[in-house]
Amino acid sequence: MPSEIIRKRFLELAPKELDYCAIRFVNRRSESLEMEKTFVLPVRHLWDKGAQITVIDNGGMGFASTSDLTLSGLRRALDRAMRLARLDKSAFVTDFSAIQMPHQTGNYQTPVDIDARNIPLSEKLSVLQEGTAQLKVDDTIVDWRSSWHLMLKTSSL
Repeated sequence: MPSEIIRKRFLELAPKELDYCAIRFVNRRSESLEMEKTFVLPVRHLWDKGAQITVIDNGGMGFASTSDLTLSGLRRALDRAMRLARLDKSAFVTDFSAIQMPHQTGNYQTPVDIDARNIPLSEKLSVLQEGTAQLKVDDTIVDWRSSWHLMLKTSSL
């Protein structure tokens, strides 16, 4: 789901009277390769997709997260963040609504020489096996492990 759709849904929901309301959307895919001693563990493919909503209102601050990015899922997260901000108000010595919150936006793209998505799994495992073999430098070492975590795709709002 494109981040622009999430942004549009959020703008429809966010009450204008709040002191501050923000959303952080994450869409991240990764691959995890691990070896324990001489054994390759199962390859894990992870997908982290969701949103965190931050609300500041009348001196209180509340956060809520959700992986349900539908309009109703975002509404539930926003309601929870607002409820927590109301409860928070009496628990803090800081009046968060008095703090000027930044409204920053920006983009950054890491320069990539070699795209990990184009490296065959067999080659990745070969590099991992070579590195793991170098860990057993003494007979007193009885347990060793290595891992390689690759971020395949990430975007945020």
